[in-house]
Amino acid sequence: MSFEEFGQRERDGWSDAALAQGYVTYFGRTAEEIGDRLIAQCAIDDSMNVLDLCCGQGALTSQLLDAGHRVTGLDFSPPLLEMARRVAPGAEFIEGDAQDMPFDTGRFDAVMCNFGMMHIPDQDKAMAEITRVLKPGGRFGMATWATPPDNPAFGVMIGAMRQLADLTAAPSQPDLFRFADEAQARDGFAGAGITLEQFCTETDTWSFDAPDGLFRLFAEGTVGVGMTLRSQTLEVIEQIRAHVADILAREYATENGFDVPVRAAILCGTAT
Repeated sequence: MSFEEFGQRERDGWSDAALAQGYVTYFGRTAEEIGDRLIAQCAIDDSMNVLDLCCGQGALTSQLLDAGHRVTGLDFSPPLLEMARRVAPGAEFIEGDAQDMPFDTGRFDAVMCNFGMMHIPDQDKAMAEITRVLKPGGRFGMATWATPPDNPAFGVMIGAMRQLADLTAAPSQPDLFRFADEAQARDGFAGAGITLEQFCTETDTWSFDAPDGLFRLFAEGTVGVGMTLRSQTLEVIEQIRAHVADILAREYATENGFDVPVRAAILCGTAT
């Protein structure tokens, strides 16, 4: 299946400085938390030549630099790359496509991808490119959002959209949770010549001061979920907002606001 329109909307969406800032505001802290765990789980040794693929605002890039690595960041979003250059001035940053990387074969000791794979239209092509730019025996690590049944934050929002939205109004998208399923992930890695060696789930918490905070996170800080949401009528969007807010008020209220668990899968493997 072709996801060409999805890919174009992704590029357009991440070129919007306001949306890019929304992502950093809502997702930035969790990306940093999971990034630390990704580096630790994948045992990236000191002084490696590392590619931070889909580097976004440069959080993982900075963490890799702090760990003593030589780091190159690749992303297709100019606003996020502008942030990344400020956050991690010691890295090299390149605007480019994960499906057609501007690097020589075998350039990197390791490739890290922190919540980037779901933004790529042709994930198999990106996986093949990862293998190409890795040295033989190089390490690949990625983080991705866990599937809704095991991921309350995404379960609430995705569940509301499946119940209330016209999902055919938005362009077809690749499976957001493909690599969060261990069997599919193992197959996807193997198809690219990478042996999946570690698969684990990590938990964080998203805290909001209002019950519609989770809705606003997806509406103001995402492109993939956001494009489906923005394709709905105003009436349906309000129904989804109210539905999500009602669940948070009933199930996730605390003394100080509303706390919703969010889970991510961390995967690590070696190129054969």
